[in-house]
Amino acid sequence: MIAIFYLVLQILKLYSYVVIANVLISWLIAFNVLNTQNRFVYSILELSYRLTDPILYRIRRFLPNLRLIRYITNNSSTIDLVYRNVYEAVHCTNDFLKK
Repeated sequence: MIAIFYLVLQILKLYSYVVIANVLISWLIAFNVLNTQNRFVYSILELSYRLTDPILYRIRRFLPNLRLIRYITNNSSTIDLVYRNVYEAVHCTNDFLKK
């Protein structure tokens, strides 16, 4: 039983290395360090996608859409203004209650 447990742990460890490699490759492609027109790079990318996509697809179904976070980070000045207004409103209210 322990041998099966260790085997499962080793498979999960190997799979985590494949996921990390997939992330690194996708970043290198996004920053134009690797060219997908190269057949070798394309074959490695295809292999990593085939190994990771079936399981990651099931995980992505349950994750929320992160477009809102992208919008918030792009509009951080608006968030700063809202935060300042809320902070001032709370701070002024606390000062008023202390008097």
